[in-house]
Amino acid sequence: MANGPCILIRAEEHRVLLGFWRGKRLREVDARIKASGKYELGNLVMTEATGVPADQVARLAAEAFRLNIELGNPAART
Repeated sequence: MANGPCILIRAEEHRVLLGFWRGKRLREVDARIKASGKYELGNLVMTEATGVPADQVARLAAEAFRLNIELGNPAART
């Protein structure tokens, strides 16, 4: 949470899913983020074969945080 929902981390048996409420805007940071749903959601799936370096995860988290501060709560109804 950062001025509303920001990042979801979901650990499963064979993968970890990073979900971003403003994920479509983060595709410039990491093109592997796939659009999800009809809003701005985007997901990045990590497996043992397709790991993501910790510094890249930190960069995505920082950018997701910045977008929420700049644009407001993505869950707020307008």
